[in-house]
Amino acid sequence: MDSSQQPRGHLGVAQFDMTELDQIHEELRRMETGRDDDNNTDSVGPMAPTAGSTQKKRTYEQRKEKLDTLTKEIKYLEAKLEYLKHSAGIPDTQTVEQQRINNALLREILRNQQYLTAGFRSALSADTSEHRPSPVTAQLHLGIDLRKRYEQLNDLRQEQLAGAKQFIDARTQFTNMTLRMSESSRFQSANGDTFAVKLDVIPLPQVKNVKQVYDAIVYYMFNLEICLAEMLGDHVLREGDDDTGNARVSQHRLVTTNPDGLQVELNTVVFSDYNADAGRLDDDEAGGEGLITTDFVDSDELYPYRPHERLRKDITSIWMVKWYSTSQEQDQSIRSPSAAQKKMVVLTRWVQSKLHRSAFDIPEDTLVELSESTNRATDAVLKAVRASLQFA
Repeated sequence: MDSSQQPRGHLGVAQFDMTELDQIHEELRRMETGRDDDNNTDSVGPMAPTAGSTQKKRTYEQRKEKLDTLTKEIKYLEAKLEYLKHSAGIPDTQTVEQQRINNALLREILRNQQYLTAGFRSALSADTSEHRPSPVTAQLHLGIDLRKRYEQLNDLRQEQLAGAKQFIDARTQFTNMTLRMSESSRFQSANGDTFAVKLDVIPLPQVKNVKQVYDAIVYYMFNLEICLAEMLGDHVLREGDDDTGNARVSQHRLVTTNPDGLQVELNTVVFSDYNADAGRLDDDEAGGEGLITTDFVDSDELYPYRPHERLRKDITSIWMVKWYSTSQEQDQSIRSPSAAQKKMVVLTRWVQSKLHRSAFDIPEDTLVELSESTNRATDAVLKAVRASLQFA
């Protein structure tokens, strides 16, 4: 800003340099000295009654002139102070104050954004649509005939796998798949059922083969009673081994008994698929994609639920293992130590467990413990899979 743009009556650094300021200051002093001399001598003014008569200036006029001089002196000192601050690199107080105001406004904007995000998360947590029938849940009702049971499950396989893949892809579309991530939630519905949901993204940099991980998951999912007994120490009974399963579809009904003698029953169907050509990142390199999904049976005429004797637990889960490119997933400036590889095998798990409200009396502490461990079955599978990979 040039001197013509400065506000009138303000002596800023941009208007005068120190030489000009000093000249003005010296002129003010001469004016003040001359005024004092005039006040000590007679003067002829318009108020003189006759020619040749003398009269001193009135007191208020002297004070006004003195005040004007002091005002100019103050402006001079202010201008000199601003000049010295500028020379010494001291920021202008107005600039500092404006910066403080800007920072306060920025903090307020960020705080309001956090409030909005918190409200959005609260709305999501209040929405239980994820726990209602979804592309992952098929509303299974099985009859007595073994052949029809198998045909029914086999006919559902492709639909279940397609829905599971679409769901897990949507659920992780904004997730960095090469960094370890886990999130979980648990709540109780109005009718007393307890839900638990968990999502895990597990990079496996030491693994060189997708099929290796897929085979381990399938083995423990198809032999869940062995996994639960070995990993958790529970007493597990597999009911009704009707031999309706194969390498791609299997049903198992399990009854676990905890140390207090409380029994929990599960009726689960497992669908699995491995595609060696899917998930290929490079034409010259191996790919592979493994997908396993589980769903619960709503009603089973051959193995009906016993709500007055056992607690019922429903498990829906999706397990996907495939290659991911680290260069596509991460910014070079924030890459993790494990991202030195160009690609990495990643296991993604989404699981939802539902513990039905008991139809009989259960001690409160036992019920709380069961509610907090609703994902123990799939946690045991994950633990067994990771252990098997370490010794593979």
